[in-house]
Amino acid sequence: GTRLWPISTAANPKQFSSLLSDTLQTLTLKRLACYEPSIIVTGEKLKTLTEKEILEHQFKVSGIIYESTGKNTAPAVAIACRYLELLGLEKNICSVFSSDALITKENEFHAVIEKAYQQASLNKVVILGIKPNRIETGFGYIQIPAESKLNVAANVLKFHEKPNYQTAEKFISEGNFFWNAGIFIFSVHSMIAHFKQYQPEMWTVISELKKDLSNIKDIYAKIKSISFDYAIIEKLNSDQLSCIPCDIGWSDLGSWDVLDEINAANKLKISQTAVEVNSKNNTVFSHQKKIYSFVGADDLIVIDTPDAVLICKKGSSQQVKDVVEALKNDPKTSGDL
Repeated sequence: GTRLWPISTAANPKQFSSLLSDTLQTLTLKRLACYEPSIIVTGEKLKTLTEKEILEHQFKVSGIIYESTGKNTAPAVAIACRYLELLGLEKNICSVFSSDALITKENEFHAVIEKAYQQASLNKVVILGIKPNRIETGFGYIQIPAESKLNVAANVLKFHEKPNYQTAEKFISEGNFFWNAGIFIFSVHSMIAHFKQYQPEMWTVISELKKDLSNIKDIYAKIKSISFDYAIIEKLNSDQLSCIPCDIGWSDLGSWDVLDEINAANKLKISQTAVEVNSKNNTVFSHQKKIYSFVGADDLIVIDTPDAVLICKKGSSQQVKDVVEALKNDPKTSGDL
């Protein structure tokens, strides 16, 4: 969540940030409350925040796995599968969701998950493809056959890395390219088989996990950092993998520009009214009780927190992560991130 600095920080990352009516992690767990209790895989530094939210909302969870150090998404999925196996749930269907994404069309979401469940019951690994609503260079794309229809499982023709603007524009115009949002549905035993086949060294180490998770730190010290997509998903063939293209109102809330678009449609609780003189199209995000005013200034986003103020031109908020990097490299400010 570095692109949502200064509200999202290492100590209080995006999934716990006060952006909407509830935090993103709370919204995620509420959305999943109609299914079997979730397993949360997160960093041990977020233990207090994670357990506080669970307690406040009385969420039922099957377990919380605290990573001693981040090793990307493949180890997180693998360790969750091993934990489910230890619980005797290896025949179950499970899904992978990030805790910091927004889904606004919940009825459509649940309908798609039901279709994905049916596919996963046939030992398919299912990936949801999100229908793009803008030209976006920050996501990977999934290419499926041109005749494919929304909410119907299709073969994956190819995965495409984050494209440049011209390539992304071409993808959108062709209509059979969908965003890879990192949402996967599969049977636990089939995913374990894939890890054994494609990441045998990792699985050998992870298979040593104890049910009480007492040796997780030792395990994480031995495994490599790699994404789930690279480690498993992109190695699967068409008999093993399918994509369901869908429109579920998904957003990663990955920048202040995206928040500004959402705010324009539905006022967020952190947005403030500003006085504009010879100015237009400015947005303020803040919990502070202040008067904000603009004179002779257009198209700005202002984020005001007790610790920092960010001012950026609309359309440039992807570069906020560069501010965070600069602050990390400055000994005067690195301890505040």
